[in-house]
Amino acid sequence: MKIYQGDDLPEPKSMLQATAEANNLAAVAIAKDNYTKEMEQVNSNIVHIIFIDDAIISHIKLFTISEVYLDMSIQHISSIV
Repeated sequence: MKIYQGDDLPEPKSMLQATAEANNLAAVAIAKDNYTKEMEQVNSNIVHIIFIDDAIISHIKLFTISEVYLDMSIQHISSIV
């Protein structure tokens, strides 16, 4: 483990601080996982309907949908924190 390889020890943390950090990491992981799953679903649906003439429109739709799911992920993290 990297903790024991140096002469310095990590700064001690209170139980509250350690719990808050763990909760934040878990919230970020959940939000990222949800975002990734939603975008994979959107991408799999869009790939079947993209035509060369509609590529720009599809890209704009994908970007808009991505922003929606990104906002949802941020709201999820904010509701936990």
